[in-house]
Amino acid sequence: MSTSQAYRVGTLHVTEPTKVQELFECAAWEREVLVQPGDYPVVVYPYWPEKSPGHTLYAQCEGTITYATFQAIMGAQRGADHGPEEVGQTKRTSIKIPTYAMHKYVESGELELIEGRMVASPVTESGNTFYRMGEYSKDGAEA
Repeated sequence: MSTSQAYRVGTLHVTEPTKVQELFECAAWEREVLVQPGDYPVVVYPYWPEKSPGHTLYAQCEGTITYATFQAIMGAQRGADHGPEEVGQTKRTSIKIPTYAMHKYVESGELELIEGRMVASPVTESGNTFYRMGEYSKDGAEA
């Protein structure tokens, strides 16, 4: 399985400051990054590209850390929290665009897909509309 290569498929238009919450496998760790309005590249990371066209879309952004906690917990004893040291620093982050709700981003104009880069067909099932992801063009699309 190869998921390291990302392909650019569009642009996300962020119109107001947006907080991105980053959670980590350790339950005591988290971070919030404030992303300012702007246009950010949207990339797709393919899963099992040789077998399935399933995708996850991410807008690659940069923002300012507004909150962070990285507290060590060993044997129910709390240690030093090194997260506050990060507050105010600039960091790269991603805004996840869930494929089940992608149609809302497209219809509102927030998400602009590059023509011919990805097949994303609107599908309605049981009264719910979503985008069924299809193949994408890798030609010249490396992020």
